Amino acid sequence: MATVAVLALGSTGAYYAYRADDVGLDITTAPVTRGNVVETVRAIGTLEAMTSVQVGAQVTGIVQSLHADFNSIVHKGDLLAQIDPSALRAQAAQARAGVTRAEAEVERLQVLLADAGARLGRTRALFVRSLVAPADLDAAGIARRLAQAQVEAAQAQVEQARASLGQLETDIERTTIRSPIDGIVISRDVDVGQTVSSRMQAPTLFLVAADLSRMRIVASVDEADVARIRQKQPVTFFVDAFGEEFDGVITQVRVQPTLTQNVVSYAVIIDVPNLRLELRPGMTATLTIETARHDGVLRVPNAALLFRPSSEMFTALDQPVRPLSGPRPAGRVWIVREGRLTPVQLDLGGSDGAYTELRSGTLGEGVEVVTAITTTAQRQAPAMFNNPLFGPRQRWGHFH
Repeated sequence: MATVAVLALGSTGAYYAYRADDVGLDITTAPVTRGNVVETVRAIGTLEAMTSVQVGAQVTGIVQSLHADFNSIVHKGDLLAQIDPSALRAQAAQARAGVTRAEAEVERLQVLLADAGARLGRTRALFVRSLVAPADLDAAGIARRLAQAQVEAAQAQVEQARASLGQLETDIERTTIRSPIDGIVISRDVDVGQTVSSRMQAPTLFLVAADLSRMRIVASVDEADVARIRQKQPVTFFVDAFGEEFDGVITQVRVQPTLTQNVVSYAVIIDVPNLRLELRPGMTATLTIETARHDGVLRVPNAALLFRPSSEMFTALDQPVRPLSGPRPAGRVWIVREGRLTPVQLDLGGSDGAYTELRSGTLGEGVEVVTAITTTAQRQAPAMFNNPLFGPRQRWGHFH
């Protein structure tokens, strides 16, 4: 009869050597253990400042001087750059002259209006005495209304000239570029002597980030995982620059989808403390998002859930061959009981990739479950059978 010898290999598993005639089996097992199962989602994101402002130029001109550079600490209202205002000042002088000329024109037309009004009054008095014809009275009235219209048009010209002057004075003030917030200059995109043009759009001169002691990560999460993501879930992440783990917490899961090469993903925002100012904007973060946690539970190795015996294994063990076609049953593991492979059905919970929570079943802590079976011939096969010229050697696969 066939015999089964059990050799303990520490607390992590056991090794069974089986001999049946000239056929041998190596059975690898691992125990059901008690521990933590932490479900996670992996993602990639980019570090950003919590608040950053692009400081641009609203006027066209030559950069006359710079008063801030990369990494400069600035406060709201601090001078960052000065654009040469000489051209705008010349235009403003012309606009002031235009305002004066328009105001003088209004005064001249008001004198003509007053004269036309006096003429109308005299003509009306003469008409009452029948000393002038009705046509003369009509002509005097028309002259007066015409003078009134000319005054109103001249007053509008004054308002237009003043508006042009006000716009130029505002543009002169805009040649002085100041910081809109307290923060640090992350980037500077201009140099002294460079011409900036705002005709099409405002050019960016500086990027100022607010306090970097708090940052955020904008991560991209696949649509298959986004349903498990919630606000306030803890996050750990690494950046290539440092060999340590950083912590964060999810503050927002955006509903707007992003389609990249037919893959849909969603943006997840993670709040990150940066009290030591080690983390910098633009760093790539590799994130692990904790979606569920099960502490102190019975757990089964995932390798045992993936194992599926073949008909050759049953034959070598002198057991009836079980029909194993179709998909692998969920939650089924195999144990060696009295020298025979026996299936056990389990009720499973969450998984962390290495272990799966055992909610209920007939297995207790320490029970050994089969994770792989190979033949002794396979284990002792010469290396030549692995040579690509001879083709791959025959395996009894344990991940069917």
